[in-house]
This record gives sequence, structure tokens and C-alpha cells, in this order.
Amino acid sequence: TRSEVRVLPCPPSFAPSVLLVDGAKDVLRSFSEGGRIAYIVMELRMAGQTRFMHYVYILRSSSFPSQIYKGSTGDLNKRLQKHNDGRVPHSSKYAPWSIEWYSVFRTKEQAQKFERYLKSGSGIAFMRKRLLLPR
Repeated sequence: TRSEVRVLPCPPSFAPSVLLVDGAKDVLRSFSEGGRIAYIVMELRMAGQTRFMHYVYILRSSSFPSQIYKGSTGDLNKRLQKHNDGRVPHSSKYAPWSIEWYSVFRTKEQAQKFERYLKSGSGIAFMRKRLLLPR
């Protein structure tokens, strides 16, 4: 098993920081050394297969700040664009959206499990207390 870290040239416009795994902190530049934290894509190459990271995210409507949307995806940039373009029926009437919080998971199953938790009663309480900025 060989791990590979690839640093992309520029971070997504919404990304103030990134949750990292597998010692990727070593390749980051700090804020004092060059501004924003580099955007990291972790790839695990195993027997010719590449596994990408999966995201759980929380969006807040810019038009209706009390509206929150929780989801998971393999490509956060594309998913945010779909929300803002009105291509997600559940969130289209509250567009535009901005990312309030996100986290990275190794597997799709882990991400989906945490997304389901955030939609549960105790997950909503956890999200309000620990993940969202006060408004």
C-alpha cells in the first residue's frame, strides 16, 4: 500500500481550512508562510485503484440565513455549484448558498453515516452547538 499526497495549485474559493488525515499536515504552508492553507487531495493507491476523499458539508443560505442544508459528496466544488445553480430541487428556492462547515472522510460510507447523524435529533443539537458559527 502506497499513499500519495498531491497539493493542488490553489484552494477552492470557499475553503478557509481543510481537515487532514495521514500526516498531510507536513506539506501545508501555515498562514504566516503564505496565506491560505493549501487544498489537499489524498489519494490511496491500492492495487491500481484510487480512492478519493468524501465530504460532509453544511450550507447556509445567503438569502435566508436561518436555512441550513446538510449533505455529502465526492466533489465539494461541483456540488456547491449545483446548489447555487438551482439544480438541487430541495435547496433551489433558498439559493445562493455558502459553505458553513465541512469535513473529509476516507470512505463514502463513513461520510454518509455522519451525514445521517447530522440529520438526526442529537446530530442537529451537536451541529448547532459545535459546528455552526453563532448568528
